[in-house]
Amino acid sequence: MKKLITKIFKNCGIGTSHVINKDGITCIKRYGFWTPYLTIFISKIYPITHLHKISQVYHSHQGSFLSFILKGAYLQDVLEVNKVFRTSHKWFNYLPCGWHHKITCYKPVYLPSCFVVFNYHSM
Repeated sequence: MKKLITKIFKNCGIGTSHVINKDGITCIKRYGFWTPYLTIFISKIYPITHLHKISQVYHSHQGSFLSFILKGAYLQDVLEVNKVFRTSHKWFNYLPCGWHHKITCYKPVYLPSCFVVFNYHSM
């Protein structure tokens, strides 16, 4: 039983997981919990493009991503086979695992977000 409990809670955590760029600028403040299969954060995305004249880099996530925007809005650029698709998000966003994207906002955005990893052991 002890072995099972240890396996279930291995690599789990609760607390902060902020995103800070190489210049020390906070891009996203996040609070929540994470496991190898599910992560849920309450996040504040900062308008770094507007404030610091820098932008995010294209990145992907290890799991599918779902967010419900509580306050604010953002633009999302998705890179797909050398083409960029821009979408606007004010209420909801879903991004499948492995898609490369970057976001831009002009005011802070507040949202709960969820990452789901369906095939953790193959990563």
